[in-house]
Amino acid sequence: MDECNLVRLTKNFLPNVEISNIEVNDEGWDNNIIIVNKEIVLRLPKTEELLTKMLDEVKVLKCLRIRKPILKIPEYDLIYYKNRVKGVKYTFLEGKSLTECRMGNVSNNPENAKLLGEFLTKLHSINLSELNDTNLQQIHNRDYWKSLFLSTEKYIFPFIKNEDRIDITNFFTEFIDSNQTLSFRKCIIHGDLTTSNIIYNENKGRLEGVIDFTDCQIGDPAFDFAGLYWALGPKFTKDVLEWYETSECKDSIYSRVSNFYGLQPVFHNLLYMIKNNKIIDWDSSLSRFTELRKIRQ
Repeated sequence: MDECNLVRLTKNFLPNVEISNIEVNDEGWDNNIIIVNKEIVLRLPKTEELLTKMLDEVKVLKCLRIRKPILKIPEYDLIYYKNRVKGVKYTFLEGKSLTECRMGNVSNNPENAKLLGEFLTKLHSINLSELNDTNLQQIHNRDYWKSLFLSTEKYIFPFIKNEDRIDITNFFTEFIDSNQTLSFRKCIIHGDLTTSNIIYNENKGRLEGVIDFTDCQIGDPAFDFAGLYWALGPKFTKDVLEWYETSECKDSIYSRVSNFYGLQPVFHNLLYMIKNNKIIDWDSSLSRFTELRKIRQ
């Protein structure tokens, strides 16, 4: 949907709001985002499948809100067009996504690790029985990771050096083979806890909230540390784990993050760029992956 149509829809969704400013972001993978007057956010899923996921997301957020995490989370109101749900609106959270901020400022404040540890503790404590009326399921199974590897072979391997192909093959094979016997506790996970979905208040120097729970699913709690590891590194990830409450051995969680989950985002990013005909600097495309592979132990 083009920007003009999104603006037109916004006026239909908010008939009683005097609109002085509209910001449209339609470049995301899943949603069109519209920010009105720096006060109201509209999120419009791009497909019917994503709309169904959003309705499950509403229920997850309700369960999480009962647990009162310190970090702010969206409080959704459904929005309708021609008597059909089209998306949600919620109050704009002050701050910027971590993607727009200096990562060093974030990791240097120990309070931020504490806030994320507390948030993940409460999210992962949601009892699966509370969400029996949703379509939430486990997505990250062996077949999922095998499919990601096959896509990587097909679309990425032609552009990279042979030594990188060998390393990436070993990277996937080691995890997929070991994943058969993992017995981690499955729980509700955010599923996309990346820097783009974490809100940071630069004036306070602290994290403000977490948004976009579209990818909520049943899965390995370690997966929610992947985006932190990829963007903010091993030390900050360990700091978050210090504040994370779990009955599982934290070393085991960290091992899954540092050996696989925290490195695999690069392949999703590259496949997305290929699919959308983005220009890729292949000489440096795997630099972060290589760096983290060397220090993972």
